[in-house]
Amino acid sequence: MYTIKRAAELTGIPAATLRAWERRYDVVEPHRTDSGYRLYDDAAVARLRDMAALVADGWTASTAAAEVDRRHSEGATPTRAGGTPPSPAVVDTPAHVAAPT
Repeated sequence: MYTIKRAAELTGIPAATLRAWERRYDVVEPHRTDSGYRLYDDAAVARLRDMAALVADGWTASTAAAEVDRRHSEGATPTRAGGTPPSPAVVDTPAHVAAPT
């Protein structure tokens, strides 16, 4: 279990952003100590890393949160060529369709 400070260090996400994502998007629900301090497990850290990667790739936070929830509830992470997750704005054009000139 990790404190919010350690989770921020592990993910590269500021603690204030971790709290905002928890509140706004329900991307994680950290355990709480008797004193109310947040404690993040490995699964929560993984979800946060995935969300941060999607946001860095240009996804909106709300769309990224929904994608993280989908991926972690299904247990699969779809990828495109090169092993990177697909962007919601990327649409692959079939080979038989000519590109605009």
